[in-house]
Amino acid sequence: VSFSIHCFSQIWILGHRPKLAAGIFIFIFLVAPSLRAQDYPLRIVSLSPFLTESLFLLGVQDKVVGTTLYDRSPRAENRPKVGTIMEIDEEKIFSLSPDLILATDLTPPQELHRLKALGLKVEVFSFWENLEKLLEEFLRLGKTVGRQKVAERMVKETRTEIKRLSRKTWGLKRPRVIVELGVSPLWVAPRRSFINDYLELAGGKNVGPETKGLISREEILRRDPEVIIIADMGFSAKEEKRKWLSYRGLSAARTKRIYILNADDLCSPTPPRFLKTLKVLIKILHPELNLSS
Repeated sequence: VSFSIHCFSQIWILGHRPKLAAGIFIFIFLVAPSLRAQDYPLRIVSLSPFLTESLFLLGVQDKVVGTTLYDRSPRAENRPKVGTIMEIDEEKIFSLSPDLILATDLTPPQELHRLKALGLKVEVFSFWENLEKLLEEFLRLGKTVGRQKVAERMVKETRTEIKRLSRKTWGLKRPRVIVELGVSPLWVAPRRSFINDYLELAGGKNVGPETKGLISREEILRRDPEVIIIADMGFSAKEEKRKWLSYRGLSAARTKRIYILNADDLCSPTPPRFLKTLKVLIKILHPELNLSS
């Protein structure tokens, strides 16, 4: 804004030199925007369904020229496929002539190193440490693709709504919760994870391990969760639910408070999806609450 005001003042001062004034006007409104636009990628390859969804939310879907085989969104199904999160096709990616490749830290470093060796630009994001990290990385993604204002607005709206929802659970009794993410081996969400932020905000108490999620079934029974949430991650979640219900001494089994949730909602949250899942978890843990008011 200050730059534009300065230039307009110069045009006014140089009113007796119309050719120079016209040149400045053309630069401000025609040339400068195009120069700024060139700073942002025009052809993007996404190596994560989560990143693809985020790019669509930010409004740059027209720039996405390649996605993974696991991008299940109908909006991305016609994009060329470049492999999976763990195994990527470098030749296919190179043939798409991307000026930016977006990846998460779930892609093995050696895979990303091979892309960089081809002279391709790679940006790596990590969203899963906690809620604050998720929002910070979403902002960085928005800035990277030229949608900083859009990302800032979405994050601001998310923070406001999270604050409103979390107020509703203040002072309530916190049920003991386990979030199961895998069966063989048995794996649950540890307390140092963004899923723990879900549970804290929803008014629950995560009784999983502190840092690593590997745990035995016997240990879960000993901790006696009042609620078990199973992420549907490819294994038979319904069979796992039946197994937990068979333990008559388990608090969650006695009250039948065992639930199956979509794995993407739990494990790959964009800011809007985080809000959606938080509301689901609040209703699971505190069904008596009215979230609309």
